[in-house]
Amino acid sequence: MAEPAAAGVQKRDRTQLRPVPIDSDPSRRLGDVLALVTAGSATLFRGIEQVTGLRVGEIQVLLAVAHGADRAAQLACRTGQPNESARATVAGLVDSGLLRWHVLGTAEDGGDSAAYLRLTDSGMAVFEQAEAVRIRLLGMLAAELGREGVEALRAGLRALARVFEAEPDRAAS
Repeated sequence: MAEPAAAGVQKRDRTQLRPVPIDSDPSRRLGDVLALVTAGSATLFRGIEQVTGLRVGEIQVLLAVAHGADRAAQLACRTGQPNESARATVAGLVDSGLLRWHVLGTAEDGGDSAAYLRLTDSGMAVFEQAEAVRIRLLGMLAAELGREGVEALRAGLRALARVFEAEPDRAAS
């Protein structure tokens, strides 16, 4: 059983981001920021994993399907998983009843027999759990940072996104 926090001392949830000292050398600052973004993402997914019982790759696939990806190749692209890994993840989620294939037409009735992924009711429930955890953790982060800190974080993340969108080949090297 967990010990109650001492009077006046707030016990920190282990899913909260921990401060990391940032080196003042300009050449290292970007690396520090990227490390913090990566650590923040990992913390977010760990919190979601604890609630849903799914692995990060499974959560990413459910989120991608919920946001419109409906084929394994799209999922691989959106999640950064190799095609075979995405297919295996999809197969596992279908087997567990969180995703299903929806087939449009068949060869017999002249349809193209294309199949699209959809969330099942159980999959939607897990997606909603994941979203609730994400919102809770981001709310905790916003409370910790305050309004100015959140605005600075947004500005930094937007700038990072613009760099990667403008020059994907250069950003990857």
